[in-house]
Amino acid sequence: MLDPIPAPSSPLTRPTSILSTPPESLPSFILGPANRSYKHQYANIYFIRLRKLRHFVERNAKERWQGVKGNPVMVPRVLDVVKGELCWIVGTVYMDMSLKPNILEDIGRDFSIPPPPPPPKYLSAQDTMVLEDESGRISLVGERLKREQYVTGIIMAALGIETPDGEFEVVDVCFPGIAPHAEMDNVVTKAENDMDVDVPVAGPSVSTLSPPSGSWIALLSGLELSTSHPLSSETELHLQLLIEHILAESGGQNDQALSSQISRVLIVGNSMLVGEDHLKSRRNPTSEPTPGPLASPATSTFSKALQDIALAVPIHLLPGASDPSGTILPQQPLPRAMFGEVRRYESFKCETNPTWLVVDGQTILATSGQTLDDMYKYLETDDRLTVATLTLSWRHMAPTAPDTLWCHPYPAQDPFIIPSTPHIYVIGNQPSFATTLVKSTLPMDSGDAKSSGSRKRSREGSISERQVNCRVILLPKFSESATLVLVHTGTLDCKTVQVGVDTGLLPG
Repeated sequence: MLDPIPAPSSPLTRPTSILSTPPESLPSFILGPANRSYKHQYANIYFIRLRKLRHFVERNAKERWQGVKGNPVMVPRVLDVVKGELCWIVGTVYMDMSLKPNILEDIGRDFSIPPPPPPPKYLSAQDTMVLEDESGRISLVGERLKREQYVTGIIMAALGIETPDGEFEVVDVCFPGIAPHAEMDNVVTKAENDMDVDVPVAGPSVSTLSPPSGSWIALLSGLELSTSHPLSSETELHLQLLIEHILAESGGQNDQALSSQISRVLIVGNSMLVGEDHLKSRRNPTSEPTPGPLASPATSTFSKALQDIALAVPIHLLPGASDPSGTILPQQPLPRAMFGEVRRYESFKCETNPTWLVVDGQTILATSGQTLDDMYKYLETDDRLTVATLTLSWRHMAPTAPDTLWCHPYPAQDPFIIPSTPHIYVIGNQPSFATTLVKSTLPMDSGDAKSSGSRKRSREGSISERQVNCRVILLPKFSESATLVLVHTGTLDCKTVQVGVDTGLLPG
């Protein structure tokens, strides 16, 4: 006789998360008419980046080097450095690497010969590093440079002396530093409690599992549903198990209790995998046409999965490198029309890549992974999580754009600057899962306007400093790991859930 199925003591109701409009201090990645033009020079982005971040670098450098012997002074222009005098300069880093892609070489190569595969890293023994501003550039040398990680496009201050050879020997470096959280006053909030929600799932009481504020958000990336080949039975099984887990329709009583607290789902890029046959037919009009992504069974399957989830939980969908979207950043939202009936749902939202969201008063910065993948090629380290945390101190999520990472030629802004540290920083489509909680304490007079954080009071009662916490999450590809990541907006706790079938329990 089978054991009775355990019955819950009380029903569970799924919590509602509050979606707010991001404050004006956070940039929008929607391309307006002014930014869709390609007639502008990419140099504008570097000039704007230097102008926006110079102040923070100078402030940190003055504090860091004010007691240095020799009283070094800041030289406003790199070309005004005097040989033999200790000083410090501020500029944009440029890594001169022979293995980086070169558009002139691509144009001049023999197209009858297949191009060599791109190298996994751009590093070589001949690499050099320079610092440049509006006046010119100067080569950087010194043993101190080996103790840090550098990529093209970061803004940095360098302390040192110009050598007789005209190079700048560096003894110390300084970066913009981590920014405070964004000020969340006067933002427009919208509770999505008017949406259609499934009948509450049975399970333990919410109060026994849920903190007093915040909610769980489900994160995944890299579904990679092929648009040119039939989906494998394993892929379909994992997708169905994923849906059932989010809807709290599978697993034991504790599993359902946790799943029913998921208030929002964030799908971070590479949901579909556009086939090479379709890409070739687009490049060659005389070839036999192949069905596009809109007509593929994978799109239909994915649309139905989105619809099942959106009936119970709001969804945010970002495009990625393998999706039927533009290549250059920021990628614009995928057309809602390609997703069948779910396009009519208020709870289904197509976002840009990257994107800023504000959920339960916490800011979320999400990107589909191209930014970190490109920075990784510049560095000797294989620790992608460390590189991701460095972007917070650099205050820039994509410093290698537009050098080796394609982006729009913005004429008057650099939207990839991180003006405020997010509470949750998500990077999708990485080789494996990794996470860390970045903590920093900043003085109240840090010079950042419209910023906030946990305040600490001095003995006199005045607010002296603020705490900044950021949960950095690297999402693995779901197609390879079958892993779902949960993060709590209130506590910033993070956990993983792996869906699958225990083959040991199958008959035969």
